Amino acid sequence: VGQFTPMRDMKVVEPFRMVGTSFGASIDAFHWTATTSGASSASGVANSIATISSGTANNGYGQLITAQQAGFEFAHPLQFRAAIRIPDTTIAECTRRWGAFNTSGAVPQDGFCFSLDSAGLLSVTHISATSTTTVGSGSFNGDVSEYTVDTNVHAYEIVFFTMGAWFFIDDVLIHKFLPTTALLSTSNDVCVAITSINSASGTTSGTIECWTAI
Repeated sequence: VGQFTPMRDMKVVEPFRMVGTSFGASIDAFHWTATTSGASSASGVANSIATISSGTANNGYGQLITAQQAGFEFAHPLQFRAAIRIPDTTIAECTRRWGAFNTSGAVPQDGFCFSLDSAGLLSVTHISATSTTTVGSGSFNGDVSEYTVDTNVHAYEIVFFTMGAWFFIDDVLIHKFLPTTALLSTSNDVCVAITSINSASGTTSGTIECWTAI
């Protein structure tokens, strides 16, 4: 009994890094780019944990994204893996995303991500030239059909290549996308990205913690 990648390679524990580096006392600007927009928004590192906050402004956001894109090679899946903690799972008017995707501002352009909406519903998404396809908890097709996010840290993983994208939480298969007549993402040369963005002004900032990401 074991787990396998979409290319039918057995998943084993090996030193691996898609892009970026681990966190320390502050942001390493060679590997990570932190951006913010709006009142009370934040994106920073302290005590080896990155904290990204949306602030309270309409369309305000905090974002942490790798300075480089991961190089994609056909027939060799890339693997995003991150230790993510959500301090408060329900924040009005706020969506938090984490995964392997490119952005313009904080708007996803291409790639794959987990997301948590203002009501605390977890979804998985693939993005192709800003067009998104999203499946929410309750409709997952993996080993479980639903998943409820809590306030503990969890390991989130996305294995992706041209012919599919598999989403895992704590090594449990949550969902997989398979292409039919179009690419899941127009580019697989993507960054590691963590964002928290508001759809309207509010009184509470939506925060996401990233303990490590590769």
